[in-house]
Amino acid sequence: MESILGLPIDRREQYKQKMKVLYQAKDQENSDLKPSFDTLNWRLQSEVPDYWIPLIPVQADANTGAINFRRGRNRNALGGAQGRILKAFDERLDILEEEIPREGLHLTRTYQLARWIDGSTYLWVGRYKETGRGEGSSGLRFDTALPSAKKE
Repeated sequence: MESILGLPIDRREQYKQKMKVLYQAKDQENSDLKPSFDTLNWRLQSEVPDYWIPLIPVQADANTGAINFRRGRNRNALGGAQGRILKAFDERLDILEEEIPREGLHLTRTYQLARWIDGSTYLWVGRYKETGRGEGSSGLRFDTALPSAKKE
């Protein structure tokens, strides 16, 4: 994803900054509240960052047991996919299981420039895929009990 200046945007850093501001505001608002384990608040699922896009396994072939990953929707994300690669598939996107390694992957869009023998130049957008750096975590958790807040 690019900014209006054409520079890459790190959505993880954007999210961290947004959450930092949000937590600081909540801390100021609830400064007189302390956690209490007398009563617990149950949560079905935790929040995930707005830049995470879920991939849901769907059966591709009943005979072979092959699966594809279908892009789901993150209810925290405003406006869905923001990058050009995923935005091209706004309706439905199925990805073959073998295309996504356990380590994850990074898709990079770059500008390619070539000069022909007559001196003319050709510019196009190229994309390449690299293996990721290991399993990531969205922080998604199910069935959690959190302490409630009490005034002192």
